[in-house]
Amino acid sequence: MRIAAGAAALGVAVIASLFAAQHWPRPAAERTSEQWGFFKSYCIDCHNRPAHNYLSPNQAVDRSFDAGKLDINLPYLKLKAVEVLAKPYSSNEEAMTAISSGISGYYQADYPGLLPDSVSGAVAEGQRVYRTYFFPEMKTDWQGHPNNIGHYNAQGCFRCHDGQHSASDGRVIRNDCAICHTTLDQTFAGKTVSATGGIFQHPVSLGDKNTFQCAACHKGDRTFVHPLNLGDISQFKCAECHTGQNNRMDLKGL
Repeated sequence: MRIAAGAAALGVAVIASLFAAQHWPRPAAERTSEQWGFFKSYCIDCHNRPAHNYLSPNQAVDRSFDAGKLDINLPYLKLKAVEVLAKPYSSNEEAMTAISSGISGYYQADYPGLLPDSVSGAVAEGQRVYRTYFFPEMKTDWQGHPNNIGHYNAQGCFRCHDGQHSASDGRVIRNDCAICHTTLDQTFAGKTVSATGGIFQHPVSLGDKNTFQCAACHKGDRTFVHPLNLGDISQFKCAECHTGQNNRMDLKGL
């Protein structure tokens, strides 16, 4: 998906500084009596990408698949890789051991006929991902240093763009992405399509759940979580229910 950020972004950042952060006041020690309940916001309050970008387990595993470092033929590899990466560990050594036993033990028990090279490769890549993005001794990872540019695995933009932050004159910081961003195109089912009216569309119609924020379903430390409680659907594929009849994108002629 490609998104163009308009020049309006600067204007919004300036306007946002005028709004009362009534839902997020700074700690009392950092405020004076005149500033009680209010503070001036700066660009880096939201756009705070750290020098070291800490990816969530979900994002890191997706990148490994994209780079061909994980064998897509291993059943439930995404599920198991994210699972072992998301567990809390007290040391890097403990994590390396747990990742190895967690992945290899699962396939030895449930899929003993699989090629050992594919499994050992999955273990090695899982350990590399952990060493790159997780530092247990320092208590540092994606949860402690979220990337607030966007809102895929965290509230991000919606921390302020929630339609609830208002100025004394009644102006409201809206939760309309199109204020600053224009979606140029999206990729769906392997096809790139132009976005209608420059507005992002979820590829599947969400019905009355279309007001949900991305992070309500897309979690950084687990695979996709369905917004409805459907019981145990772990053995099903999305396409078994989502047959394409409810797709919002028109792929005809592509």
